[in-house]
Amino acid sequence: MKQNKILLATILAMFVLAVVPMMSAANTMDSPVTGGNYTGTLNISVSVDTNGADNMTNVSCHYNATGGPATTFLAEILNDSHSDLIFENASIVITGLTELATYNISCQIRNLTTLNATVSKATITIDSTDPLCSLVRLSDTIEWKDTQLITWTNTDAVELVSTLVTIDRPEDGADLTDTDANDARTLTSQETKYVGDWTVTLLGTDRPGNTCTETVTFKSTYGDGEIWEAGEPSVDKGKNLLLLIILGVVLWVIFGKKKK
Repeated sequence: MKQNKILLATILAMFVLAVVPMMSAANTMDSPVTGGNYTGTLNISVSVDTNGADNMTNVSCHYNATGGPATTFLAEILNDSHSDLIFENASIVITGLTELATYNISCQIRNLTTLNATVSKATITIDSTDPLCSLVRLSDTIEWKDTQLITWTNTDAVELVSTLVTIDRPEDGADLTDTDANDARTLTSQETKYVGDWTVTLLGTDRPGNTCTETVTFKSTYGDGEIWEAGEPSVDKGKNLLLLIILGVVLWVIFGKKKK
């Protein structure tokens, strides 16, 4: 009975050792990934289950920009040694490819001209250019508590992911923000109750992480063009003193003559 159990355990162990590697081994495309976003260059990495006796010598990759069968040549990757299990090229230039989010990339694993296996990934985004940003402010100078119109647009050839408009107010005014891609915003009198230098910045980001940035500036002043450090207009003591002196001289001339 004991010998039967030992024999059964041995057979089971041999089965596991033989079957598990067959179940886990696979030819895979590790990069790019399904749904991935890429800009500038593309890394293609393919892992093969075996080599050596199977002599996997080269990987030939093709693409289709609109998601159909991949037939347009992209790159060929040769093995570095007889036992290579990873075929990789990390610097395939893709700046000349049409910018779309529907790429299908397929790689054929070969022994020279003999096809061993095919691996592929789909819905890949290729976008190598920055979004387009435009930012305009209506006036380069406004008066204290006056209104200011700011307009902007933010677009991308494939898909814009985020827009951030930051309005940096002077003095102790907290920043104002907006996240609409295309908009016009009028700063109200309550938003412009600060005096000094203003900076407005537009930042746009697309799916692969390309960005565009635009910045405009303007000033807010009190009505005479003066920029005070903080608060509402202070009393100009120098001007008032001069007015008092002039008034005193006029009164002295008038009443002084009458006394004579």
